[in-house]
Amino acid sequence: MNELQPLQDVIDIPEANSEEADTFSVTFNFVTFSTISQQQENLLVTAINNRTRELNYFKKYVELLQHRITDEEFDQLMEQHSDDFSPEQGKPADINTIRYARYLSDKLIDVNDVNDMADLFSISMDSIQPLLDNK
Repeated sequence: MNELQPLQDVIDIPEANSEEADTFSVTFNFVTFSTISQQQENLLVTAINNRTRELNYFKKYVELLQHRITDEEFDQLMEQHSDDFSPEQGKPADINTIRYARYLSDKLIDVNDVNDMADLFSISMDSIQPLLDNK
């Protein structure tokens, strides 16, 4: 079995402001992902990062349960590196962002209700509430 290598060692991305980077950018932005907007990309990245943070939290929690780290170490990690373990707080979102999050939620595992969707995509409930009130 091959040893795992960091992505940057395996897949090159051209350095900024180079001719190769300009070609890469045009290809990447206009051909490969021509149907995804910056707003949609941001929403997807937020969701993936939030799931990664949840996974990081549970990995550390398992270490705590297995006595590989102490309560104090766990608490210290959570406090000092909260960005690595806690999903982003909900932010205001417009109707199109909420609709896109709703669309994606149907395709994702364990996004069962409005709260799950809001948490995953870091959308504030204040943004969603008017839509719920109209139902």
